[in-house]
Amino acid sequence: CSQSFPGDEYRSHTSCISEAERYEKTIYRGARKLDDSGTGHRQQQQQHKAKKLTPQEAWQQTIEIAAESAPSSIKSYMDQLSGCDNVPRKEKQFRNFTVNSLRLKGPSAEKIKDEIWKHLSKVREDEKQKREEAQKKQQSSQQPKDAKKEAEPTSISDDDKSSNNVAKEDESPSSSSMPSEKEVTKAVKKALKKA
Repeated sequence: CSQSFPGDEYRSHTSCISEAERYEKTIYRGARKLDDSGTGHRQQQQQHKAKKLTPQEAWQQTIEIAAESAPSSIKSYMDQLSGCDNVPRKEKQFRNFTVNSLRLKGPSAEKIKDEIWKHLSKVREDEKQKREEAQKKQQSSQQPKDAKKEAEPTSISDDDKSSNNVAKEDESPSSSSMPSEKEVTKAVKKALKKA
């Protein structure tokens, strides 16, 4: 704002634009405001992220759900797994991961690994079925809306065709038969070009 402030009065002056805003104009983005999580990400990016999870994020959610519903024999292992970010989704890699991360070694550990994997597989299938049912419900609720949308344009185009038929009849009063589809489409195109 090009003002001079004696002493510390400049601190109370907060209404003017910054130098970056003044001189960079179109490329200035402004300071990022912190969101609820305190990360400073823009809301648009977070909304996109909330729409669809990556496979690893979905797997992590599955592990957390499985940890809540785990039997007491594997509850402690499931809690440890839910704290890990990089849990493999395939069985072979998962078994190697449990050997190293959960320290499951030896013949008795094989039984525990089997039990953990079976529990995770069951929860994964349950979650998959829930998602499929939700998608079916969503699709069935969208179908009537789509049918209405499709019906509207056809009625509009029918109106255009009938008005064009009247114009066509005015041009050639001697023809008493209905125009062919090609003639109608030509007439519609002409009318649209004129409009």
